[in-house]
Amino acid sequence: MTPTTNHGRARYTKGCRCGVCRTANREYQRRYRRAKPLQAVPVPEPSAQADADDRAAPAEGAVTAAVTAQLAGLPEAESRPGLAAAAIRLAELLDRPEAMPQHPAAAGRLVELLEKLTRGNAKRGRLTLVRSMTDRGPS
Repeated sequence: MTPTTNHGRARYTKGCRCGVCRTANREYQRRYRRAKPLQAVPVPEPSAQADADDRAAPAEGAVTAAVTAQLAGLPEAESRPGLAAAAIRLAELLDRPEAMPQHPAAAGRLVELLEKLTRGNAKRGRLTLVRSMTDRGPS
């Protein structure tokens, strides 16, 4: 005859999901989380030489500089300043290394905004495209 373990945490780890085993595991997890020390994220202190204007304006990174340069030559960016500002903010987010979890989503949205801004207002259907291709000479 094989000895059986009593219900509790040990039995939960072996696959039992009865109420007693789940309660024992829940209590174990609570004790584990309470005993685990929390680490605060250190906030970098501004240097004494930093000017108030420097702290207000974020440093321009590589992505921000590239997006700003791309938007500079687009007439659509001037007519839709909200989209241009959103694109610049997303670029600033991509330049921040501490925002790494948001980078994939921000990159996707940035690409969508840049496509929207480079496309312009010219929404033409197939018929308009065919008309522009045909010769409209005298009949």
